[in-house]
Amino acid sequence: MPNYKRVFADNHYIFITAVTFKRNPILIENIKLLRESFKKTQGKYNYEIFGIVVLPDHFHMILKPDNINEYPKIISLIKWHFAWNIDEKYIMKNQLSKSNIKRKEKGIWQRRYY
Repeated sequence: MPNYKRVFADNHYIFITAVTFKRNPILIENIKLLRESFKKTQGKYNYEIFGIVVLPDHFHMILKPDNINEYPKIISLIKWHFAWNIDEKYIMKNQLSKSNIKRKEKGIWQRRYY
């Protein structure tokens, strides 16, 4: 597995890519929920969104958090809100591994973001 390193530099922009589980093309169909997930997160954390590109199976986002140490929490909450509010028909239960189940993953997002 590659060695992922996250940079925490105050007063900088962060470029994020988040990908759905097994590249399931569900984001455009659920764009309203994804927008709601961004708004929910902005209600809890102070950050600015400078750009978002949403494709069927992933999104790119440029953000600038007031507290640089919070950006992993921001991404986590976006993904959590989306996963726990999406219609059951989009959940890929039959493709979850034992590891996915153990971590209580729902088969909506890949674990990591880049």
